[in-house]
Amino acid sequence: MARVPKFLACPECGSPDLRWSTTLTPLAAPFDVSDGLRCAGCKREFPYVDGVWVLWSDQVKELRLGAPPEESDLSGRVKHANLSVYDDVSEDHSEHTNNLHSYMQTLLFLKALAADYATQPTARRARVCVDVACGGGPGLDVGSRLFDERVGVDISLGNLRIVARKGHTAVLGDAERLPLGEGSVDLVTCFAALHHLPNPDAFVSSAHRAVRAGGVVLTGCDPSNAFMHFGPIAQTVWDARKPIYRLLAQTTGSERFYMHKDTEFQETNDLAEFQRTEGGFAPETLEKVFRGAGFEKVDVFYGLDTEKRRQWDMPPWKFFVLKALSGQNPLRRSNWVNLTAMGRKASPSA
Repeated sequence: MARVPKFLACPECGSPDLRWSTTLTPLAAPFDVSDGLRCAGCKREFPYVDGVWVLWSDQVKELRLGAPPEESDLSGRVKHANLSVYDDVSEDHSEHTNNLHSYMQTLLFLKALAADYATQPTARRARVCVDVACGGGPGLDVGSRLFDERVGVDISLGNLRIVARKGHTAVLGDAERLPLGEGSVDLVTCFAALHHLPNPDAFVSSAHRAVRAGGVVLTGCDPSNAFMHFGPIAQTVWDARKPIYRLLAQTTGSERFYMHKDTEFQETNDLAEFQRTEGGFAPETLEKVFRGAGFEKVDVFYGLDTEKRRQWDMPPWKFFVLKALSGQNPLRRSNWVNLTAMGRKASPSA
């Protein structure tokens, strides 16, 4: 019998009363197991597969086991695209992100910022950090020494098998209906993934519910609307990279181009990155989403510039060219640096 983490809860009814069972109704492979959890509240069943707690919402369960979503179901299509892409490339994606030194350093710095941002609990208890849309777990591998439990939530079973092998708690779940008890965790992060969610406001609200009083929700490495704004010439140049990347993927086998193996896969990945494809986030809109969820304190800034003092910098060459072709000042950081957002949940005394 596996130890059932105390912070888990039913994603549909919210009950934290999840009981181990060895008599679950088997589903289609790879979910054809009899061991897992049964919710004492609504009687839903959740398999335990390869060390992964499968606490899917009804929607994600249907996407995994049923027919592809209808064309009119945008939310379902975006989630299904993410499921399809990352189950397919989980090993390549994990290896690629683990080797990106600058990205890992960014995550480490952001998690240190979040620790400073949080109100420290007065009573000693197990501390829990959760990384949503965790991929192979880079957001859990760094900056997590302060936490007793490190939890990865993702829609991809392939990603979560990697997370479980690393020794983290792995949960297959819906970012918009997090399977976490109310006030049960200390930190929820979402790195380079908010733009993959069809309804980011639903995630932020769900994460607000899950963190304790004084806890923090942190998102980072997401494209701003200024970042994603290209003029006609720049857009043509940007789009021209795809056939080149496809050719390189097919002829070199380089891990840099694993997302570009063919046109259909590229189109599916564009849908998976829905908010990026549709133009990115306006900083003021992202702040409004966090405040609307009920956070006591909210900060939205570019990159790691918490003080909002750095207005100018030299971008990578490709963004210098694209921004210049778009008639935007390529030295202005807000035109090419990703967004970070942090929200702290109010303490009872606040």
